[in-house]
Amino acid sequence: MNLDELMEKIPGTTDRTDEFAADDIAAAKGVCIAAAVLPILFFLPVVSAKGSEYGKFYANQTLIYFILAICLNIINGILGGVLALIPVLGAILAGLIGLVVGLTNLACWLFLVINAAQGKARPLPFVGEIVTIFK
Repeated sequence: MNLDELMEKIPGTTDRTDEFAADDIAAAKGVCIAAAVLPILFFLPVVSAKGSEYGKFYANQTLIYFILAICLNIINGILGGVLALIPVLGAILAGLIGLVVGLTNLACWLFLVINAAQGKARPLPFVGEIVTIFK
């Protein structure tokens, strides 16, 4: 099974690459990769590739990931702090929750980077189409 087949099996990640012009993708691909690698630069595709629909798509996806990562880490910190009050079992549960949050962040980040590097337009699983900021 190749990577494209695997990504097609993830719910909510329909390939939308056909909606964008090939020259638009080629022109914005570099800044989209940079934004995916460093999500704090989510605005970069909109600023650098003005008028690029593909750039706006990745700006939205990167912003959604950035907000998701911050929220998951805040929730993880709060739960970890509360669970740490429970001797032994709390520390184990806090560690497991931290592991799940970390792996979720890593999986979403890799999803963004791989698709940006391939010039594909796939929304993040489950959350990628919740909101569109850059229109």
